[in-house]
Amino acid sequence: MIKNVKEDFNTYMGQVYEEIVKQCIRRLKLPFKPLKVGGWWKKGVEIDVVALDRKEKKAVLLEVKWKNINRKEAYKILAELEEKGKELPYPTKYYGLVGLDIDSREDLEKDGYLVYELKDLVKPNTYSVNLPK
Repeated sequence: MIKNVKEDFNTYMGQVYEEIVKQCIRRLKLPFKPLKVGGWWKKGVEIDVVALDRKEKKAVLLEVKWKNINRKEAYKILAELEEKGKELPYPTKYYGLVGLDIDSREDLEKDGYLVYELKDLVKPNTYSVNLPK
């Protein structure tokens, strides 16, 4: 029974975490200022968070995980996200990952990926705008 509760709790928290990311994304350091944020799905393909600038035809695509992510898993998730991203009709796309803690974050960023952890969602220096104190 405890196992079922833990699984249900983690599933629930994953959904909550996605919503938190959607609410906070405009305040994170991004390659552009998004005008629209939400999830995206088409023909069985789902992307957790998509931030768009329709005028400039740019998109940030994020996979959100309520867990710690190791290096191997991070690259696998991002490869799958890039495959999913082919369905989105925007010529300029930035791919990223959001987790609780992500191993090899610096390597992922050097490879051009956006990487955010739980601590980034609450740290003031992660914001792209100055927030009132």
